[in-house]
Amino acid sequence: MPKRSERQEYADKFEEGNPYSDYTAQHLFKVIRWGNKPKEEFEINAPEDMACMGLVAKIFLVQNKEKIKFTVKNAPFLAVGLNSNYLYIVSKNTDGSPVDIPLDTDNYDFVGNIKQIDYYSDKNNEEAYYYHKHEKPYPFLYVSRNKLCIIIIPAELNTGHPSYIVREEGIIG
Repeated sequence: MPKRSERQEYADKFEEGNPYSDYTAQHLFKVIRWGNKPKEEFEINAPEDMACMGLVAKIFLVQNKEKIKFTVKNAPFLAVGLNSNYLYIVSKNTDGSPVDIPLDTDNYDFVGNIKQIDYYSDKNNEEAYYYHKHEKPYPFLYVSRNKLCIIIIPAELNTGHPSYIVREEGIIG
Protein backbone atom coordinates (compact mmCIF):
# COMPACT_ATOMS: atom_id res chain seq x y z
CA MET A 1 0.00 0.00 0.00
CA PRO A 2 1.31 3.46 -0.81
CA LYS A 3 2.88 5.60 1.88
CA ARG A 4 2.60 9.37 1.87
CA SER A 5 6.28 9.70 2.88
CA GLU A 6 7.91 7.61 0.18
CA ARG A 7 5.97 8.41 -2.95
CA GLN A 8 5.66 12.01 -4.00
CA GLU A 9 2.95 11.08 -6.49
CA TYR A 10 0.55 10.43 -3.56
CA ALA A 11 1.15 13.75 -1.80
CA ASP A 12 -1.52 15.50 -3.88
CA LYS A 13 -4.12 12.91 -2.79
CA PHE A 14 -4.09 14.52 0.67
CA GLU A 15 -4.96 17.91 -0.79
CA GLU A 16 -7.95 16.68 -2.80
CA GLY A 17 -10.24 16.49 0.19
CA ASN A 18 -12.77 13.67 -0.09
CA PRO A 19 -13.53 13.13 -3.78
CA TYR A 20 -16.12 10.47 -2.91
CA SER A 21 -18.61 12.57 -0.93
CA ASP A 22 -20.90 12.91 -3.97
CA TYR A 23 -20.69 9.20 -4.86
CA THR A 24 -23.19 6.49 -4.06
CA ALA A 25 -21.96 3.62 -1.91
CA GLN A 26 -22.21 1.34 -4.96
CA HIS A 27 -20.01 3.65 -7.05
CA LEU A 28 -17.44 3.98 -4.26
CA PHE A 29 -17.37 0.19 -3.90
CA LYS A 30 -16.62 -0.14 -7.62
CA VAL A 31 -13.77 2.41 -7.36
CA ILE A 32 -12.05 0.92 -4.29
CA ARG A 33 -12.56 -2.66 -5.51
CA TRP A 34 -11.11 -1.82 -8.96
CA GLY A 35 -14.18 -2.41 -11.08
CA ASN A 36 -15.99 -5.07 -9.04
CA LYS A 37 -19.70 -4.64 -8.40
CA PRO A 38 -21.17 -5.50 -4.99
CA LYS A 39 -22.50 -9.08 -4.78
CA GLU A 40 -24.92 -8.03 -2.04
CA GLU A 41 -25.93 -4.87 -0.25
CA PHE A 42 -27.04 -4.36 3.34
CA GLU A 43 -29.24 -1.73 4.98
CA ILE A 44 -27.93 -0.90 8.44
CA ASN A 45 -28.22 1.99 10.85
CA ALA A 46 -24.94 3.86 10.58
CA PRO A 47 -23.64 7.44 10.81
CA GLU A 48 -23.08 7.46 7.03
CA ASP A 49 -23.23 5.28 3.93
CA MET A 50 -20.22 3.00 3.50
CA ALA A 51 -18.50 0.79 0.97
CA CYS A 52 -16.81 -2.43 2.03
CA MET A 53 -13.08 -2.70 1.30
CA GLY A 54 -12.86 -6.31 2.45
CA LEU A 55 -12.57 -8.39 5.64
CA VAL A 56 -10.16 -7.59 8.47
CA ALA A 57 -7.38 -10.13 9.06
CA LYS A 58 -5.31 -8.36 11.76
CA ILE A 59 -5.08 -5.10 13.68
CA PHE A 60 -1.83 -3.90 15.26
CA LEU A 61 -1.97 -1.23 17.97
CA VAL A 62 0.94 1.07 18.82
CA GLN A 63 0.46 0.68 22.58
CA ASN A 64 0.26 -3.10 22.52
CA LYS A 65 2.83 -5.50 21.13
CA GLU A 66 0.13 -8.08 20.44
CA LYS A 67 -2.08 -8.12 17.38
CA ILE A 68 -5.78 -8.82 17.14
CA LYS A 69 -6.32 -11.65 14.64
CA PHE A 70 -9.45 -12.88 12.92
CA THR A 71 -10.17 -16.00 10.88
CA VAL A 72 -11.84 -15.54 7.51
CA LYS A 73 -15.02 -17.05 9.00
CA ASN A 74 -15.31 -14.54 11.87
CA ALA A 75 -13.58 -11.57 10.20
CA PRO A 76 -15.42 -8.26 10.51
CA PHE A 77 -16.00 -6.00 7.54
CA LEU A 78 -13.55 -3.21 6.72
CA ALA A 79 -15.51 -0.32 5.25
CA VAL A 80 -14.86 3.29 4.30
CA GLY A 81 -17.31 6.06 5.11
CA LEU A 82 -18.68 7.87 2.09
CA ASN A 83 -18.66 11.35 3.67
CA SER A 84 -15.90 11.12 6.30
CA ASN A 85 -13.46 8.80 4.49
CA TYR A 86 -12.94 7.15 7.93
CA LEU A 87 -12.32 3.43 8.22
CA TYR A 88 -14.93 1.33 10.03
CA ILE A 89 -14.47 -2.20 11.30
CA VAL A 90 -17.95 -3.69 11.57
CA SER A 91 -18.83 -7.01 13.20
CA LYS A 92 -21.20 -9.50 11.60
CA ASN A 93 -24.57 -10.79 12.74
CA THR A 94 -25.05 -14.56 12.85
CA ASP A 95 -26.46 -14.43 9.29
CA GLY A 96 -23.26 -12.76 8.02
CA SER A 97 -24.77 -9.29 7.60
CA PRO A 98 -23.14 -6.27 9.27
CA VAL A 99 -24.39 -5.13 12.68
CA ASP A 100 -25.93 -1.70 13.15
CA ILE A 101 -23.38 0.93 14.11
CA PRO A 102 -23.96 3.13 17.18
CA LEU A 103 -24.67 6.65 15.95
CA ASP A 104 -23.90 8.48 19.19
CA THR A 105 -20.19 9.23 19.53
CA ASP A 106 -20.61 9.12 23.32
CA ASN A 107 -20.95 5.33 22.93
CA TYR A 108 -17.31 4.94 21.82
CA ASP A 109 -14.15 4.70 23.88
CA PHE A 110 -10.62 5.56 22.78
CA VAL A 111 -8.51 2.38 22.85
CA GLY A 112 -5.22 3.47 21.31
CA ASN A 113 -3.47 4.28 18.07
CA ILE A 114 -3.41 1.90 15.15
CA LYS A 115 -0.07 0.98 13.59
CA GLN A 116 -1.17 -1.52 10.94
CA ILE A 117 -4.26 -3.13 9.47
CA ASP A 118 -4.29 -6.27 7.33
CA TYR A 119 -7.30 -7.28 5.26
CA TYR A 120 -8.58 -9.67 2.64
CA SER A 121 -10.14 -8.16 -0.46
CA ASP A 122 -11.27 -9.05 -3.94
CA LYS A 123 -10.11 -6.26 -6.24
CA ASN A 124 -10.55 -6.52 -10.00
CA ASN A 125 -11.83 -10.08 -9.40
CA GLU A 126 -8.55 -11.14 -7.79
CA GLU A 127 -8.51 -12.33 -4.18
CA ALA A 128 -5.58 -10.89 -2.25
CA TYR A 129 -4.22 -10.17 1.21
CA TYR A 130 -3.44 -6.49 1.75
CA TYR A 131 -1.76 -4.75 4.64
CA HIS A 132 -1.23 -1.12 5.46
CA LYS A 133 1.38 0.20 7.89
CA HIS A 134 0.27 3.60 9.10
CA GLU A 135 2.81 6.34 9.57
CA LYS A 136 3.18 8.84 12.45
CA PRO A 137 1.08 10.47 13.66
CA TYR A 138 -0.87 7.26 14.01
CA PRO A 139 -4.67 7.24 13.59
CA PHE A 140 -6.96 6.92 16.60
CA LEU A 141 -8.91 3.73 17.27
CA TYR A 142 -12.30 4.01 18.98
CA VAL A 143 -14.38 0.97 19.97
CA SER A 144 -18.11 1.07 20.52
CA ARG A 145 -19.15 0.18 24.06
CA ASN A 146 -21.03 -2.84 22.73
CA LYS A 147 -17.66 -3.95 21.16
CA LEU A 148 -19.27 -4.48 17.74
CA CYS A 149 -17.79 -1.55 15.83
CA ILE A 150 -14.44 0.20 15.59
CA ILE A 151 -13.89 3.58 13.99
CA ILE A 152 -10.40 4.56 12.87
CA ILE A 153 -10.07 8.33 12.79
CA PRO A 154 -7.00 9.93 11.22
CA ALA A 155 -4.70 12.12 13.26
CA GLU A 156 -4.00 15.58 11.86
CA LEU A 157 -0.74 16.27 10.05
CA ASN A 158 1.18 19.56 10.44
CA THR A 159 -0.31 20.56 7.08
CA GLY A 160 -3.83 20.20 8.48
CA HIS A 161 -4.46 17.13 6.32
CA PRO A 162 -5.52 13.75 7.72
CA SER A 163 -2.85 11.16 8.55
CA TYR A 164 -4.47 8.63 6.20
CA ILE A 165 -6.92 8.68 3.32
CA VAL A 166 -8.68 5.99 1.34
CA ARG A 167 -8.37 6.21 -2.43
CA GLU A 168 -8.60 3.80 -5.33
CA GLU A 169 -4.98 2.79 -4.59
CA GLY A 170 -6.03 1.68 -1.09
CA ILE A 171 -5.22 3.20 2.28
CA ILE A 172 -2.56 5.91 1.95
CA GLY A 173 -0.67 7.40 4.87
